[in-house]
Amino acid sequence: MRSLESRLAWKGIARTGLPAPLMDAAADPRVQIVYSARFRAFSIRHLEPGEAPGTIGPRPDFRRIIQVWQIEFCPWTGEALPGDLNDEYRRAVEQEYGIEDWSPFERYRRLPAEFLSDAWWRKRGLATHITNPAAKARWRRPQIVRGKIVETTLATPVYEDWPKWWIGSYVFLPPGYRRPGGTPPHMCERMHSALGDIRAMISYLPWTREYGIRILNPRRAADYQRLRIRPISFCPWCGRKLPESLRPKLRETLSQRDYPISDPEVDASPALYTAYEYASELWWRKYKMRPIRRKLTKAEKRADERFARKMARQRKRDLAAAKKAAHAAKAAR
Repeated sequence: MRSLESRLAWKGIARTGLPAPLMDAAADPRVQIVYSARFRAFSIRHLEPGEAPGTIGPRPDFRRIIQVWQIEFCPWTGEALPGDLNDEYRRAVEQEYGIEDWSPFERYRRLPAEFLSDAWWRKRGLATHITNPAAKARWRRPQIVRGKIVETTLATPVYEDWPKWWIGSYVFLPPGYRRPGGTPPHMCERMHSALGDIRAMISYLPWTREYGIRILNPRRAADYQRLRIRPISFCPWCGRKLPESLRPKLRETLSQRDYPISDPEVDASPALYTAYEYASELWWRKYKMRPIRRKLTKAEKRADERFARKMARQRKRDLAAAKKAAHAAKAAR
């Protein structure tokens, strides 16, 4: 594994005092965070079905426009980012080179090499220039909205289902683009828009109550890749603290009930043969899970014991049915 400094050099990213976790994610080709050094902008990648992340990166000829979801806060530290320099870039090009025709691609043929990297804004002393409204005083955070991610279905949502907006529901999608069904506990207006677009490489895992940036093999399309994420702690658009992850509690609960456990550092999806309650948000919403550090009350302990007994009986029934089916198949042969 290469060091952080070598990966940053490989990606052409110079340290600018930005949060280290964000720079590390931008330097990792698997994590779908895009850094535009030319505009000093961080974004979450927007992928169309059939596209591989490693085949649509920035090119010298700029023959491909990359669609992204620009972020305002570091998803791991919650710090407000300094903002992009799009307007300053346009102003510098117009004033210094007289280029006012902003048709795609053609304008880059007449610009020096410094305007194709971060050299132009470093040279002009814009490293500390703040353009992000979220980093300034009297900024209003996006409003919180309610919504529900539904499983892929042929039924068309109707307006009467308000306030349960049906987001992320697209029919005939490749498996890698389907979002797990659930009700995210945090959704600002922009998070709602991102989760509502299956091409935005941000996901919510209902079984662990985690938000995260997709991790993909950059040489393959996302169509049939398993859902894997790098968990985040803050909303990239409003900066609010996201709910605490329930992954440690889920691992503890599954180990007590003899279910297989996936490696949280490798695979974010539940292991095969996991009960439906633990492959969705039902297990923690049923008991209104609070931070794990708090001791459970007697009522919560009794409820957990009842649920454990219920699942044990269900496992017995499943094993008996499996044995019966096996004997029937053997007898049929």
